[in-house]
Amino acid sequence: MNEAITCQGRLLQPSDFCWLRNVTQDHPDWSRHKITKHICNHWGWRTHSGQLKTFAARSMIDKLEQRGLINLPPIRVAYRRKPRSPFPKGFTALELKPIETDLKNLTPLSFHIPTQNSYKDSCVGYYLKPSPNRPRSFSLRSSNGFLLPSLMASVSSAGVMP
Repeated sequence: MNEAITCQGRLLQPSDFCWLRNVTQDHPDWSRHKITKHICNHWGWRTHSGQLKTFAARSMIDKLEQRGLINLPPIRVAYRRKPRSPFPKGFTALELKPIETDLKNLTPLSFHIPTQNSYKDSCVGYYLKPSPNRPRSFSLRSSNGFLLPSLMASVSSAGVMP
């Protein structure tokens, strides 16, 4: 490659490609993440707050590899983090039984709004259909102890909004 190209907002000279190839050849045991950190440190590629621009560097080396300008080590699947459990540690689901009685037999109801992203919010959310745009959850507990997970609609001073 004898010409400069712009990638991820950075003008890359032929000497940069040579340096990048040397980094990947000299350190075949390095992960792509470690390579991007090394690039950012070497080039002083940082955000205004001083953090390394590892996402931009990773995107850049991926694009350069796709164009056939550099060779990267394979992605290490074995070292990836395990997915987080959607439920907090120690969570045990209650047995789901249909409540077959009139609402008047369950009154008075107590209204509980858990702190968002708390253990209790996760527990209430377990019983509700998962959705990325799920409205705020709350739980109702009947006088005889039944847990009634619920979703809160948007409320205005005029009442419930659609």
